[in-house]
This record gives sequence, structure tokens and C-alpha cells, in this order.
Amino acid sequence: MTTRSTFVGSPRLAVLHATRVKGFASTEALCEMTGLDAATVDAETERASAEGLMAHRDGRITGWMLTPAGREVHPAELVAETSLSGARELIEATYERFIELNHPFKVLCTEWQMTGQSLSCVGKLLTLDSSTQLILAPMSDAVARFSPYPRRFRVALDRLQSGDCDAFTKPLSGSYHDVWMELHQDFMLTLGRERSAADGH
Repeated sequence: MTTRSTFVGSPRLAVLHATRVKGFASTEALCEMTGLDAATVDAETERASAEGLMAHRDGRITGWMLTPAGREVHPAELVAETSLSGARELIEATYERFIELNHPFKVLCTEWQMTGQSLSCVGKLLTLDSSTQLILAPMSDAVARFSPYPRRFRVALDRLQSGDCDAFTKPLSGSYHDVWMELHQDFMLTLGRERSAADGH
């Protein structure tokens, strides 16, 4: 049996895409999203900035964002690379299975907030994460760009089990919910889809 090799796309698109998914991102966040080292991310952001595709904002919160030109270039490059990977059907199938978990995850997040962060919710999240890891594994093995997500989910779970309650749903904290939302947005962008009632949040 032939083992399929992992498709590794361009660092340029990885950085552009991660910035598009997050909307606004620090170099550290882009490293976490892409799995690239800081030197590579710095080189790609500076190159994209010189091309007018990304801009850096300084101030109380600093980070990178796509320019209008970057937002125009990104979709075509993403479509081309997804086609080149030969994994679109696998990504679509993974997305459909992910959506099946989306509503239960939303319900669990609401339960966590309404019950005062009940420990029982942590156990339920562990069960849901097992299903999430299972469906993401083939796609993450096939396309390197998706490989950071399973690890990021595990990091959030480890934090939560160590007593960091922010790691469940707190926005902009690297919480499990943050990673979930970013993965959902990643699917939408990669597949060129608009959100529907089935997609939820």
C-alpha cells in the first residue's frame, strides 16, 4: 500500500492565510497558527509588507493584518494551493464531520458558562476532543497547514485540566473555543463557503 506524503505549501501563503483567519495577529500568534519558526514568519511578513499585501500596526496592541490588496490576492492563491495539494475532497469530508460536532460544542460552551464552569463540562470536552482529534488526524497528516490545530487543541485542554478556566471559552486567550473558531473560519476560507445555519457560530 502506498503511503501518501504530507503536502507542505508555501510559507508565504501560510502566513497570509493565518493572518486572514485571525484578522489581526502578532508574530507569535502567526508562529503558533502556521507552525513556522519566528525567523521564517518575520521574513514572510516583511516580504508581504514590501509587496503591499500586509501592514503592521503599532500601539497598545501590535500586529499584522492583510491590506485590501492582500485580501484580494489571498483567495486565488489559497484555491491554487488547495488544488495542488490534491486534498480538497478530504478537507470537505473532514469539514462535514466537524460540523456534526459544532452544535454539541456550542451547547457545551453555553453549559460551561451557565453552570459556573462545572467540572463535568471538562469531562464532556475531553470526550468531544477525542472525536475532534480523530476526524482531524487524516487531514492534518495530508496537509501540513492543518497540522497545528490538533496540537493547539491539546494545549488548551492541558491548560484547562491544570486549572486555567480561561482555556475553555475566554476570547483571545488561546482557549479551546478560540482554536475551534479559527479552524471553522479556516474551513470556510479554504472551501470558499459562506456560513449557513448548519455552521452556527
